[in-house]
Amino acid sequence: MTSTLYVSFLRAGDKILNDDGTVTEAFRNSWNALLLRTGNQVTNDITGVINGVAQARAEAAAAASAASAASSQASDAVSGAAGSASYYLTADASDVFGTVAVTGTATTTAITFTTHGGTGPYTWAYTKIDGDTFTVTSPAAASTTFSVNIAFVSSSKSAVYKVTATDSLTATATFTFGVSAWSESGEGSGGIIP
Repeated sequence: MTSTLYVSFLRAGDKILNDDGTVTEAFRNSWNALLLRTGNQVTNDITGVINGVAQARAEAAAAASAASAASSQASDAVSGAAGSASYYLTADASDVFGTVAVTGTATTTAITFTTHGGTGPYTWAYTKIDGDTFTVTSPAAASTTFSVNIAFVSSSKSAVYKVTATDSLTATATFTFGVSAWSESGEGSGGIIP
């Protein structure tokens, strides 16, 4: 059995993905040259590597979001609501995540908040603190999911959000948490990259 090894034209240090998740021009040119030389008979090995990188990025972003959220939660717990430790929020999760098979809309798991203290009824507001913008599916409720468009295979998005619950006497309590979503697939068609 004879095997042929084709070497890419990428130089050491060349990036494969741009910051927005799109393929770099250097990689596109190298990949297309490789496909033309092999008659498009290549495996998805490189796509698998890109998948792994995207998954690692998503996990790192989720960890950073969770760390930031934990730090903010600790600060919120110390300061209490409007300076009062008698009104505060808890949540059933410290962060939420969602995936999409290839590309499209990713919807996260739900997060539900519970008020402790304060005087009902309560109004709810969600604010992005840092990162990508997600759609809050129930912006005036104590429980919500988030959605975001994942436009590229192997890409991810993450953010830190804060919910504020305002009671009927205008006292506020906050809770900060991480939100992330990513594409699970990197399986390509093995064709020329446009």
